[in-house]
Amino acid sequence: DIVIGCADTGLEVTHCYFEDSAQDVVFNNNGKFTSNSHRKIKEYWGFADQGEGEEYGHGTHVVGTLVGSKEDGNASHPGGAPGAKIAFF
Repeated sequence: DIVIGCADTGLEVTHCYFEDSAQDVVFNNNGKFTSNSHRKIKEYWGFADQGEGEEYGHGTHVVGTLVGSKEDGNASHPGGAPGAKIAFF
């Protein structure tokens, strides 16, 4: 797998470009999510907010530009590396 790292304001994990119907993003007590099987999110450290970022915020936009792809593969504007996963900090 290709994993791209990004640090920004937050990531809306339920956005259609990052969602995974087989696995929800569930943060531990330290605000961290790690998965080898999630479709798009390999790792997410929620330093500032101890969890999911803002809806339609800057981090969501940036990560969509990097790795965005819909689960059904039918994205009108996929990211530059739609097959990659994200490690978000």
